[in-house]
Amino acid sequence: LNKLAGQVTLTSSPSGATVVINGQQQGRTTLNKLKLEAGKHNIKLYAERHQPLSADIAVQGMDIHQQLNFNLEPAWADVLINSSPSGAKVLIDGTVIGKTPIHTELIEGQRQLSLELIGYKTVQSELTVKAGTSQDIGTLVLQRQDGLLQLKTRPTAAGVILNGVYQGTSPLDIPLSPLKKHTITLVKSGYHNLQKTIQLDNTLIKELDVSLKPALAKVRFAIKPKNAEVLINGKWHD
Repeated sequence: LNKLAGQVTLTSSPSGATVVINGQQQGRTTLNKLKLEAGKHNIKLYAERHQPLSADIAVQGMDIHQQLNFNLEPAWADVLINSSPSGAKVLIDGTVIGKTPIHTELIEGQRQLSLELIGYKTVQSELTVKAGTSQDIGTLVLQRQDGLLQLKTRPTAAGVILNGVYQGTSPLDIPLSPLKKHTITLVKSGYHNLQKTIQLDNTLIKELDVSLKPALAKVRFAIKPKNAEVLINGKWHD
């Protein structure tokens, strides 16, 4: 004769875990007085943000009531994220989760961290999260976003030298680090060199329009007979 089925009540922490017995889904915990044949059964529990659990249970049968509780291990870790300056938007795998400083729970695995703050360069970093292992990634220092100097000269095609390094000819857009003094030197044949000190503060785009002064020279003509008129560039000179 076969034994009568047993009655099994299944609970879990956290509650609401999906229960699969012998490959068949039975519902979610808590399951009260579930009838199972006497003998060995494989049970699996799944809960969001927790490690799957698999166990073999022995059902006594004979209408005996058994109560079984299962604790699922968390699949996350506590992570502390901070930045300097603070208030940066925090994205994990492209999803905004808050602003720095933030103490959050992240699912285990490789996570892509991004910090965004207006006026600063985006910081990206890959985090390795191990379930149950808390980590403090420290304070990530944000670098100010490069500004842009839009340089024009009259006449055009002047050579542009930034901090001693040749950049090209005007007109020219030049990326500049903000809150720092930069030396711009303009050179063009037939014109005086011009040097200016530039600093971008809160303005990320600055326009600079510069007029170069012609390099003039005195020329003396010895002409016979005297009192002759001289034509230069279409203009008469005594």
